[in-house]
Amino acid sequence: MLPSFLNVPLLIIISLNLVSTQAFCSKDLTDQFCVYSQDKSDSVEFRMVGPPNIGWMAIGFGSGMSNAEIYVGYLEGNTPKISHRSSTGYDLPPILPTADSTLVSAESGIKNGILIITFLVPKSRPPVNGQALVLNATPAKMIYASGTDKVVNNNFNYHDRSHAAVTAKLLDAASSYSSGKGPSETSAEVSTKEFYTNIHGLIMYVAWFAFAPLGIFIARFGKGRFKKWWYKLHLFCMLLGTFLLSIIGIVFIWLGKDASNSPHFALSTYSAIPVGAAHLIFGLFVVIISLLQSVLGFVIDKLFNPERTSIPWWDKVRTVKRKCTF
Repeated sequence: MLPSFLNVPLLIIISLNLVSTQAFCSKDLTDQFCVYSQDKSDSVEFRMVGPPNIGWMAIGFGSGMSNAEIYVGYLEGNTPKISHRSSTGYDLPPILPTADSTLVSAESGIKNGILIITFLVPKSRPPVNGQALVLNATPAKMIYASGTDKVVNNNFNYHDRSHAAVTAKLLDAASSYSSGKGPSETSAEVSTKEFYTNIHGLIMYVAWFAFAPLGIFIARFGKGRFKKWWYKLHLFCMLLGTFLLSIIGIVFIWLGKDASNSPHFALSTYSAIPVGAAHLIFGLFVVIISLLQSVLGFVIDKLFNPERTSIPWWDKVRTVKRKCTF
């Protein structure tokens, strides 16, 4: 058996001998697979080639997973399958009721030690999700992804890091996807989105798990120790550390959405799994209430009376808002 680091070059060499056509390959070395296309008169023949232990391979038409028409290839037992689905966001893509792909069974399955899924897609057909897909020599925006877990009962798990977006000229022999070369591709759109998303997560973690607890601790226990400095330290932690960083974090996730052409604040992209929708709703709620909390903090400071005999209502309101925020 070959060492794992030799499997990828061998995969490419074998797959290039299978068909001479337009091609691109994922660059990830864990679950690398290649995609080929070939003109077949009224249809386009696609061939996805990957390692035999891969769970599933998929290609889609669109600039991002928020609105794409996708084709998922996999093995069910020893039987090759192709599934035509609609990707609407971060949920499991539902199967389209009118699938238009046709599996080429004779050219699919485990062959020469690799998994091959070959299928035909009509060049033109009725619109899907309100978009008419026409396959021709015009550059097409495509996405691809793969996963290690096997497909069970038509359900497949989240993709691994082997995913990206490319612009492919599927039927143009003079295109950069020249016959048989199968160049590795990465996507500036997807990698940029992941970069912005990671920065967003890091900033939000620092804001709400470092500065916010520290600011609350100073306000609760630091008045005696820090004397007149406690308020300035509290203000720094909550206003600059928490609120300002939250705004910066939102800017980064906004830029990430722009990079992948994903809709901003669209609950419809979380139709099946509510976790993403909850994050969106509570995230906006926390930022808005934090702004009000900051404004109310300045008001309370200006209205503070050291000789007061009771707690004024605005202090009570801020206490309730603070608890709601956390």
